[in-house]
Amino acid sequence: MNGDYGFDTGASNSDFTRIKPATDYAMCQGAEVTDTDGTCFGTDTGDKIFMLSFDDVINSAYGFDSSKSEFDEARKLKGTAYSKCQGLYCIDEGIACWWLRTPGNVEAVYLVSCYGWAALGQGVYGTGMGVVPALKLNPKAVDVSVVYDLDGGAWAEGYTAPTSYKSNETLALPTAENVVREGYTFSGWEQTSLINKTVTYAAKWISNGYTVSFDSNGGTVVADKSLKWSDKVLEGVSAPTKAGYT
Repeated sequence: MNGDYGFDTGASNSDFTRIKPATDYAMCQGAEVTDTDGTCFGTDTGDKIFMLSFDDVINSAYGFDSSKSEFDEARKLKGTAYSKCQGLYCIDEGIACWWLRTPGNVEAVYLVSCYGWAALGQGVYGTGMGVVPALKLNPKAVDVSVVYDLDGGAWAEGYTAPTSYKSNETLALPTAENVVREGYTFSGWEQTSLINKTVTYAAKWISNGYTVSFDSNGGTVVADKSLKWSDKVLEGVSAPTKAGYT
């Protein structure tokens, strides 16, 4: 809507049909589109970067409340510094109203209010309203290498741990049945790094506890001692005594 570029400062019907790739208004006039995942009149788009539709902002799969009337925190968005310089109106904490790409008619489109509800606006004019660019991502899965730090443990006999997985899948990490360490109980894995498509997991262990009893063979009583696997059994234990014996 910049007059310097040959458009009217207020969008006219002819201006809408000159915007490429196809906008909602142009599609209403029969423009061809390739992506038809919208269900509300005029919400399909073939754009690579696009504004959200009315159906999008009441789609719980996208993290929004399914009610258009709900004061939804997920729909309450802050304006950027640039948009504020261009006249964007914001309320407390920089929250702004923003347009959706779904038209109600040739004079009005749907919007999201500063309070998080969605409704049909009263017209398209001025710079006080914001827009929220969106895009669809379809990332290609890559192979991720897996490195294990067993921290003194070992793999169970006959077991082979997975050494890679696809990034769009969930890695099935080895379980307690697959790793062993004498005197310790396996308590899970901790991811310690993810560098250049290589992820490292460190085994976590809990030292087993034991109670040692002493038979003084007629000498003075030596109390039982509780200790972990790595503790020294006789450390801190006083030797028993027995009359006539060394």
